[in-house]
Amino acid sequence: SINTRVCYTAVFGDYDELHPPCRTPNVEFICFTDQPQPATSGWNFVLIDFLFIDPRRTARLFKCLPHILFPNHESSLWMDGNWLFDSTFLEFVNKHSGDFVCFQHPVRNCLYEEGKACSKHGKDSKELIESQLTTYRDAGMPDDFGLINSCIILRRHNQIAVKTFCQEWMDQIAKFSNRDQLSF
Repeated sequence: SINTRVCYTAVFGDYDELHPPCRTPNVEFICFTDQPQPATSGWNFVLIDFLFIDPRRTARLFKCLPHILFPNHESSLWMDGNWLFDSTFLEFVNKHSGDFVCFQHPVRNCLYEEGKACSKHGKDSKELIESQLTTYRDAGMPDDFGLINSCIILRRHNQIAVKTFCQEWMDQIAKFSNRDQLSF
């Protein structure tokens, strides 16, 4: 049987401070992590050994591949571990519909500008980011094409187009920078 709703996150390497979820009936709240957590937090924890040397890249694996993680769920809501959700899951889902829902970046509209900001603030290897941006520019990716805020992503993750996109997104993160907005 298909369970339609899961809200999930991933926290590796003590990168984020995990907030308790806004409990909603008939919704599973799952956190993938490498750190034991208190059972009273409201999350169901799945302890994982690192898959990559970089804990952020490991978290991205979980962020990008809900169709593999939750094949028995119709849809998933990803929330970054530090996100404080002030609405119930159902209110959010009812307000936003579509196979893949994400939001615009609050500051930038260009992956090249985002890459410069990530390099400037040491978010990942400058050389890796430059290589990624050069690859995208050479492939014809234009300036100011748009940029997402990937803190919250609502997906009907078993749709073929969503599965394909998410796998390609993860392939880019594995190949280049762990900054998921750049490869989106």
